[in-house]
Parts: sequence; C-alpha cells; structure tokens
Amino acid sequence: MIRKPPTLETYVKRMKKAFVIFSCFAIPAIMVCAVFAFLGYIGFWFVLPAVVIVYLVIYGYYAMHVSMGTVIALEVTEQSVHLTTKRKIFTYDTQGGCIDVKAKNGRYVATFRGHGSEDRFIFYTHVPFTKRYEEAFVKADLRAFYPLIDSVHRDV
Repeated sequence: MIRKPPTLETYVKRMKKAFVIFSCFAIPAIMVCAVFAFLGYIGFWFVLPAVVIVYLVIYGYYAMHVSMGTVIALEVTEQSVHLTTKRKIFTYDTQGGCIDVKAKNGRYVATFRGHGSEDRFIFYTHVPFTKRYEEAFVKADLRAFYPLIDSVHRDV
C-alpha cells in the first residue's frame, strides 16, 4: 500500500522555494553586516551575530521539520514501513519500528526506533495552505504500523 498525498509534495516544494528566496536576501544581509562590523562600526558587532543566529534557527527549522521530517509518501508492507521525505527514504520494521505517536495541531508526530537511533517524522492530517477539508494522512494510514493509534486523541 503506497500512500502519496499530492498536497504534501507541493507544500514541501513551496517551502523550499520560500526558504531559497529568504536565503537570497538573508545571506547578502549577513555579508553587508559583516563588512560594516569589520570596518569598526560598533552597532554591527551586535547586529551581525543576531542576524546569523536568526538565519541558522530558520534553516534548522526548515531542515528538521520540512525537508527531513515531513513524510511525503508512505509505503507499508508485511515486514517494513518505508517513509519518503524530500531528502531520503527511511525503512523501519512494521511490528516494532514505531514506538510512539502524538497528535499535535493537525499532524501526527511519530517516533521510530531503528538501529541505535530514534527518528521523528511528521504525518500531516491537514497540510498548511490547503483547503480545510483536504486531508493528507488519516488514522487508517498509521494503523498498519501503530495499532494503538485509536488511543491517540487528535488536537485540531
């Protein structure tokens, strides 16, 4: 069973474009602040680290939540679960791979345990910037690898 909601792939592509556009403005701003800071303007000694930190925080959020964390396709077989993100395909055991699922604001956050690592993935029930009635992943999709999904209460 392969489940690939088209709205999720569109969302990830749009967020990538938005981040690239943001980077086109932020990186030159960082360079300009660095030039003025090295020329001795004291105010830019404080502005430059703040701008760099803000950029790194936004990049970290994009990388962890959008690029690596958002599941855009789900394939469940008898033995394994294949989670496709923008950057990579992750494979886990069907029976013991998923150890926890939490519902948060229109999405399920599932924790998978692999070989020495714990990974969290986001399964959107409602993709941001889409119509309210369009759903990406529902409980039935997650039930194949996490039978306790019915005990998880969805916060909308």
